[in-house]
Amino acid sequence: MRKIYGVLFVVFAFLGFVGCDNSNRTTMSLITEAITTTTEEIMTTTDNITTTVTTSETIPTTTEIITEPQTTIETFTVSFYDYDGSFIYAVEVEAGTSILETIIPTRPDYTFIGWNISLTNIQYDLSATARYELNKYTVTFLDWDGTVLSSELVEHGSDAVAPTTPHRNGYSFIAWDVDFTQITNDLTVTAVYQIIDYWVSFDLDGGTGVDSFVAHYGDVIDLSDYIPTKTDNYFVVWMKDLMPVDYQYTVIGDVTFTAIWEDVLAYFIYEELSGDIYINDYTGSRAEVVIPDTYDGKDIVRILGHVFANNTSLERVYLGSNIEIIDGQAFSFCVNLEEVIIPENNALTTIGVYAFEECTSLELINLEDCDYLQSIGFFAFYNCDELKHIFIPNTVMIMDGYIFDGCENITVLLEENYVDAMWDLYWDEGITTLIYDTVSFGRTGKLVYYQDATHNIIILSLDVGHKDVDLVIPSTIEDLPVTEIFSYAFYSSNLESVRIPASVIEIGTYAFSESTSLNTVLFETGCLLEIIRYNAFENTGLTLINLEVCTRLDQIESYVFSGCPLTRIVIPSSVTLVDDFAFINNTKLTIYCIAPSQPGGWSTLWKDVTTPVVWGYVEPI
Repeated sequence: MRKIYGVLFVVFAFLGFVGCDNSNRTTMSLITEAITTTTEEIMTTTDNITTTVTTSETIPTTTEIITEPQTTIETFTVSFYDYDGSFIYAVEVEAGTSILETIIPTRPDYTFIGWNISLTNIQYDLSATARYELNKYTVTFLDWDGTVLSSELVEHGSDAVAPTTPHRNGYSFIAWDVDFTQITNDLTVTAVYQIIDYWVSFDLDGGTGVDSFVAHYGDVIDLSDYIPTKTDNYFVVWMKDLMPVDYQYTVIGDVTFTAIWEDVLAYFIYEELSGDIYINDYTGSRAEVVIPDTYDGKDIVRILGHVFANNTSLERVYLGSNIEIIDGQAFSFCVNLEEVIIPENNALTTIGVYAFEECTSLELINLEDCDYLQSIGFFAFYNCDELKHIFIPNTVMIMDGYIFDGCENITVLLEENYVDAMWDLYWDEGITTLIYDTVSFGRTGKLVYYQDATHNIIILSLDVGHKDVDLVIPSTIEDLPVTEIFSYAFYSSNLESVRIPASVIEIGTYAFSESTSLNTVLFETGCLLEIIRYNAFENTGLTLINLEVCTRLDQIESYVFSGCPLTRIVIPSSVTLVDDFAFINNTKLTIYCIAPSQPGGWSTLWKDVTTPVVWGYVEPI
């Protein structure tokens, strides 16, 4: 039996070669190899001895060496140059490819917009040159109110073109606010105007006290601030073009107003006695009445009884400077009378019995200017509910009984403790507060005040006719410090905010109570406040008060903040006493106390039990 051992993989390799597609192959060379095969032959002799004989032979073979074809890739160079021919950079790319992104060159005041040749399907060496466009800027022209007048694109270094000169009522166009030549960036140009001035003139027809002035277009003039005077005449109205003019006038050009007058003597009935003139009756219905100084060259010295009694039209009286006597019931039941204005240089000596009884709207009668006043009769100011304070000079020798009976919350100020022995035992009946140590009494136009014996200023109230809702109390008046806000000073006022100077040491009882619109009270830094009297801010609309700056505050009396809608208040550590119910009915309030715990002098009933308190509060820096 013969076994043949051969390397057969050559045969299979050859067959595979023959069976493949050789069209793209290249035969590089032929190599002849000898393959040795071994034959084993088993022989058996007669002696039953088996012998294995091995023989070898070499079989020549041929093998082809095949290699892949060698392909050459063609490339091209693309060079990039700037507008001035300067070399930027170069790249090498394969044939048929495209350059999608390049370095973006820059040129001052220009914008790059591309290359001068196509960079797609490149088939040869290329040179590309940068292309630019001169920058353009938006120039916008605006009117005074921001209205766009025009907008244009302007090339770098060129000038913009302004629109037609704009117009504005009451103004002259002056210029454009910025230069718009040789533009180098986006620019906004705004029209500039100058307001036109107009003359406001007054034809006073013999009167005095008002001068012409210059006003701007659109100014609103309150002609009630320009009231002329004329002897023995009432000013009636301003006329323009034969028509009456409202007090609020808007200036749109030059204008002249003409005063219309009415003879003050026309409605008075006079009688003469010993060369003096008495007013016996008044037949007019004006709200403001001026009592003249003279009639027919003679002094008017007396207003007889009942002259103005029951006159419901009367609101304001200007007393003549020669009036010496106001007789009994001269103004009784003038329920709408608010002010009696007495001139600084006057001759008034006597106010008769019931002279102003039931003048329930009377707020002001300036007796402080009466240097010759000697006598005030019984019930002279009976039931004058709105009369809150009145000054009695030290010239008064006779004060009859019940002068102020029926007045609510009236404060009477006596000059330097003066009380005459001849005064009636019941002269002070009905007076709420009596102040003896008054050095002086005055008005700022916003506030009524007095100077006490220690030369401090105490604020008594708002002045008559005060309309501002935001009040700044000055720190000094007449060069003296304002140290106190008196009881009921701003009771039930229309104030919304108050700024209190550092000089104030005391706030009196009910000082701001029932001022339901009052929401803000601010103390100046360095506050010297020591005490807030009971009910001072009760039932106000208070939501903000910076009490924490009052580092000298010692006492907060009962009901001070009762009923206020406060949500937060800081009590300084200086406070040693807080009285019963100081904080009550404050449903939204949280109290922050700088003291670490409740001081011993505080009432156990100082607040509602449900009101939260933070002790040891530290103000944030």
